[in-house]
Amino acid sequence: MVASDKVPEERASSFACPLCGVVAWQEWDELYCSITFERNPQLCRCEACRGLSLWFNGSMIIPATGTVRAPSPDLPEEVQDTYNEARSVVAHSPRAAAALLRLAIEQLCVHLNGEGLTLDKHVALLVSGGLHNQTADMFDAVRLVGNNAIHPVDRIGLQENPDIVQTLFWLVNEIADEVITKPKQREAATAWIPPEERERMSK
Repeated sequence: MVASDKVPEERASSFACPLCGVVAWQEWDELYCSITFERNPQLCRCEACRGLSLWFNGSMIIPATGTVRAPSPDLPEEVQDTYNEARSVVAHSPRAAAALLRLAIEQLCVHLNGEGLTLDKHVALLVSGGLHNQTADMFDAVRLVGNNAIHPVDRIGLQENPDIVQTLFWLVNEIADEVITKPKQREAATAWIPPEERERMSK
C-alpha cells in the first residue's frame, strides 16, 4: 500500500514511510545527547525500506519532506518529481512548495490533454470531457494558491497559515485518484467482457 493517508506521527507503530511511501512498521530509538533536552531526539527506522527518519520535539526534521505523504504512484514520473521537489522545500518555503504544486497539476493536464492550453482552459476541457465539478474545484484550488504564491501580495494568507500548503499536497493526490486511478480501476474491472458482448451492450 502506497501514498496512504496514514500520516507519520512520532512514536507511531506504523505509518506511510516518507522515504518509500509504504505503510510499514516503524522501529523507534531514543537518542541520548550530552546536551540536556526537554525531549530527546528520536530515530525511526522503516521496516520496509530500512530508511531512517529523525524526529525532534514531535516533528520530523530529516528527511525534509517531513510528514507530507508520498505522491500517488499513478501520477506520471515528471509530476511525481515536481511533487517531491515541493515536499523537499515545504518546511523552508511554503510559498515555493505551493508554486511547485501548481506546476505539478499543469504537468498533469499536459499529460492528459497535450500542450498549448492555459491551466484554466485545461480544466475546462477536462470538465467538458466529464470531469466532476468537485474535482475541477480541486484543480482550481491548487492553481489559485500556486498563483498567489508567486505574487508579491499574499491575498490567501500563506505566510500566516502555511498549513494551507499541506492541504494542496492532499488535493494533488485526490486529483490523481479521480482522473487516473479510478478510471484505470474501472477499466480493469470490466476488461474481462468479450468485445462482441461490449458491442451488443452498446446498442
